Amino acid sequence: MRFHESLVSICYRPRMVLDHIREKPSWFFVAVLVGVCFLGPLFIETYVESDYLNSSAILELQLQEMAAQGISEATIEELRAAASANNASTAGAAAMNLAYIVWVVVALGAAVYVLLLAPLYFKLMAALLRANVPFSAFVALSIWAQVPTAWLAWPDTGLCLAIHGATCASVSHSIFSIGYWVGLTPSSGELLRLLGDFLSVGTIWPFVLMVIGFKTWTKRGVIPVVLIVGVPVVVLPLLWIQVSGFLT
Repeated sequence: MRFHESLVSICYRPRMVLDHIREKPSWFFVAVLVGVCFLGPLFIETYVESDYLNSSAILELQLQEMAAQGISEATIEELRAAASANNASTAGAAAMNLAYIVWVVVALGAAVYVLLLAPLYFKLMAALLRANVPFSAFVALSIWAQVPTAWLAWPDTGLCLAIHGATCASVSHSIFSIGYWVGLTPSSGELLRLLGDFLSVGTIWPFVLMVIGFKTWTKRGVIPVVLIVGVPVVVLPLLWIQVSGFLT
């Protein structure tokens, strides 16, 4: 099967693609493509918002939101005075600089998760089940399972920009998630917010692909495979969210 055919077929004929991956594990170019698909929309969102931040209107709107969240009036006045003292491009430049730091942290965390932690876990579970599947195959499975979500990143960003305009980067949920449509916010509670993020097309699709791959390769039942795959898909990302939140 050709590379470009696999990129499309993984979305609607996953078993055929996964059988091919099992025989000839390949993941480098897929990893590059997935990275571009994820970071590209993020860059666009941040760039658009950085320009918008240059206006005094958005600054005032953000200060009002901070006041609604309980930030003291003295702190808000200090921020307003500091913004007035700086030139108009400072806010946008600061947003971009912060975004670069966040991108590095997120990209490194995602790389460690997809290329090492999840495949290592799958390999360990397969060994316990006495299934002879090479580590490279699980690396490929972990990356290829992200392809449908990577394709969704662009329409997700496009819809977000169409609906929310320049404040799109401030939207905390994917357009394709339950959390977005029911209006979950940080004030809704961490557990509900994370649940709203998990119940999305971009999370459930990779989960299903990993279940199909692991089940096909290890010849085990659906229920134990769902429980096994649930650890790297749910538990590890939750741990990383906590760590990345601390770092950023």
